Amino acid sequence: ERLRKDRLALIEEQLDTFILALANALKTTPSIGAALDSVVAVIDEPMRSEVDLAVKEIKVGSTLEQSLLHMAARIGSQQVDSSLSAVLIGRQVGGNLPKILETTAMTLREMRRLEGVIRTKTAEGRMQLWVIGVMPFVFMLTLNALWPGYFEVLTKSISGYVVIFTVVGLWISSIVTARKVLAVDF
Repeated sequence: ERLRKDRLALIEEQLDTFILALANALKTTPSIGAALDSVVAVIDEPMRSEVDLAVKEIKVGSTLEQSLLHMAARIGSQQVDSSLSAVLIGRQVGGNLPKILETTAMTLREMRRLEGVIRTKTAEGRMQLWVIGVMPFVFMLTLNALWPGYFEVLTKSISGYVVIFTVVGLWISSIVTARKVLAVDF
């Protein structure tokens, strides 16, 4: 599963390069199949093997749409699916397909940059979550080491137990709230 996720991450990382190479190839040849064939030589693995397999499907009789849909299904990425849908829709609707693909590649690059910013900001929040989780224990151990019996007052009355349960409840709710805030889907 980890290898599959790593491969998918590499493909998504190479997607904007593939789309831009396809746009440049379409400037020289009007056929998307021929453009895909010429793109195979300039892109890196693992995207190269997926595009090569799509080209081979076209050569043995599949339509361009079928081979691109099979490629999207094999990869299983929403970004790849959206990009290949842009190719197919641009082909059906007409217009300046290279320009559409260049815009798509630029959008993919910007999305990846923003995901990096989100990852950085949530990493800071995760570190703060660890501090929230560990700090009460550090304070308790420190105070108890400096003044032995400091917390015994809380265990001798009902109001002390109320304070303990209230503090623990607030501590748990702060951790749960922080986890919900940091749960960002890409």
